[in-house]
Amino acid sequence: MGEIKINRINVLRGPNVWAHQPVIEAHISLGSYEERPTDVIPGFTDRLLELLPTLWSHRCSEGKPGGFIIRLRDGTWMGHVIEHIALELLALAGMDVSYGKTRSEGEGFPGQYRVVIEYREERSGKLSIRIATELCEAVANEETYDVEEAVEDLRELSERGLPDPATASIISAGRSRNIPWIRRADEGVVQLGYGKKGRRITEEHVSRVLERAGNPTEDNLARAAEELVAQLFPEGENGRIPIVAITGTNGKTTVTRMIGHIMQAAGYTVGMPTTDGIYLNGKLLYAGDCSGPQSAEDVLLMPEVEVAVLETARGGIIRAGLGFDVCDVGVLLNVSADHIGLGGVHSVERLAS
Repeated sequence: MGEIKINRINVLRGPNVWAHQPVIEAHISLGSYEERPTDVIPGFTDRLLELLPTLWSHRCSEGKPGGFIIRLRDGTWMGHVIEHIALELLALAGMDVSYGKTRSEGEGFPGQYRVVIEYREERSGKLSIRIATELCEAVANEETYDVEEAVEDLRELSERGLPDPATASIISAGRSRNIPWIRRADEGVVQLGYGKKGRRITEEHVSRVLERAGNPTEDNLARAAEELVAQLFPEGENGRIPIVAITGTNGKTTVTRMIGHIMQAAGYTVGMPTTDGIYLNGKLLYAGDCSGPQSAEDVLLMPEVEVAVLETARGGIIRAGLGFDVCDVGVLLNVSADHIGLGGVHSVERLAS
């Protein structure tokens, strides 16, 4: 085992505190490397470039190719290096990713960092962080590392986890028209749109795209998918329903119930996840704490729902992001010191930000 420790990895599948797109968030302890930035480790940058010469393309804060190499030679911390290596490994494995951030946990938490990277497929995204951590220590200790094998492992994982090319083209065509989408890989569910305006993507849809594409090149698949989406969502339709999201420290359930009751009285079929359970037009479908992103998605997948009123707990936002891309109305009730400490948030100011 190396000295750098990965304490926790969160998969933020929806919009989150870092970015609008899905990201992997790794909580990392650098150990003694907190006192050993890259410029004090003899030969570190040169050995790293021998293994990953394509890191030359990374601009980093310098804003130009080779910018990251400048940072390495001037001295940067291992969390930052792990971020760039993980992104580069995913890119070499065929995934178009570029967004990353590394932030210290701040005063009082020496050597503790959060490393954040964009991802396309969840398991390969998590693995890339682990590989990048191992590779950093191997380079620092002048040990060998099989980068080609690591990239192949990432590629195989991504191919098993990503949607097939036809389905991916349908999702992409929908996104180009601002149509939201939900994918539950473990359930084999892909839906464009929300609630009553949503359309499940079936094997028949995939077959139609493949048939129309003929020779299934990327361009042919894209054109066939655009034709299919135009049929599913005629001009002027984007598959969206009104969404009200309620968050804050206290009072969320009460306000969610109140808004849901008002919308139901106005004649809408209302889907409502709360800390008490998931409700459809006031009828309890599932009891339990349902204020996280998974439950929000559950409601948005329901074909009956005309309006979604979503209790949105800060814990779910921190751990996994949001279960929707945007809302029409956002209600922020209050931010107080209750439950401080979750997910590395140790102050009211940090929680509010």
